[in-house]
Amino acid sequence: MSQFVVGQRYVTMRENVYPPCGLSAVGVEFTCAMVDNGGGCWVDCDLNGHPGRWVVATLGELLDGDVVLAAGQDAPHVLRMVDEYSELRIKFDKLLAFLRTDTYAGLHEDDQYWLNQQLKAMNSYANILDTRINRARCTMPS
Repeated sequence: MSQFVVGQRYVTMRENVYPPCGLSAVGVEFTCAMVDNGGGCWVDCDLNGHPGRWVVATLGELLDGDVVLAAGQDAPHVLRMVDEYSELRIKFDKLLAFLRTDTYAGLHEDDQYWLNQQLKAMNSYANILDTRINRARCTMPS
């Protein structure tokens, strides 16, 4: 992973990442509320009685491993695969439902053949995505 993602949980891997917001020990989790143009992660916290959004980790700290993705969280590329899989399943289900209609039955047999081929290809693609998602989740550091 090469950048912070808003909404993702991260954990400190060294002491004193940003003590004013409570990130002073190893193993402290925080959620990235905003990413600035320089790639820094901002969190919402009360800093010396002043609630607000404060930058707590730099892109360099992420790249150096001082901050890592929290266990049990999907990496951004896995989230994209999950979204793609979900969208594909919706289309697959709609096509499958269509194949059971009178409209489908009234189509030329060549068109029926190609719609069935499309359904098979979509199913194969969904299986590939599902396998990749599961492999990525099993090989993520915890």
